[in-house]
Amino acid sequence: MRWLAEPLDPERRMGLAIQVTMRWFLLAVALFMMLYRPGAGGGAIGGVLALIACVTAVNSYVSWRLQSGASMPRGIALGAGFFDAGSITIAIGLADGFRNDSYLFYYPALLAFAVVFGARWSIAYLLTTMPAYTLVATTTHNSFDPGEPFDQKRLVVRLATMAVTVLLANLIVRIERHRREAAVA
Repeated sequence: MRWLAEPLDPERRMGLAIQVTMRWFLLAVALFMMLYRPGAGGGAIGGVLALIACVTAVNSYVSWRLQSGASMPRGIALGAGFFDAGSITIAIGLADGFRNDSYLFYYPALLAFAVVFGARWSIAYLLTTMPAYTLVATTTHNSFDPGEPFDQKRLVVRLATMAVTVLLANLIVRIERHRREAAVA
């Protein structure tokens, strides 16, 4: 519990600033997707817009703390990251299930989380995100046919890409840390 209250170090704080910037861009894209020629029903649009508003509020708070120079406890950054994955998963469940292209939002969220938290936490994040996505995408809106090979292949590719995103991010972070350590030494 004490670990969650400890402030992020400057390197992770910089990673969080990148994550906040990325989140602003993705929020704009999500809003565009919902408002430009919406294909989902009115209830789904309202629910997803409410999620966008919540993520905007969370991102505004994190952004304010970063810009004001306030201490950034790990718990806030961790919570914001898990909130991202939860929001994406809920949006998929609200609008079209497996047919929903919002699964693409997982990739930058996974990448940014790995940059801020490193291997252990990003793998835990991945191992909660993948089953949550699979459950929601394959059980909502009758959009996934478990007997259809094309659906099976698309699910495997999506999950494999999530895993590769996290593994690649962790390798890049590890290489960069080694380079900095070597430069300091």
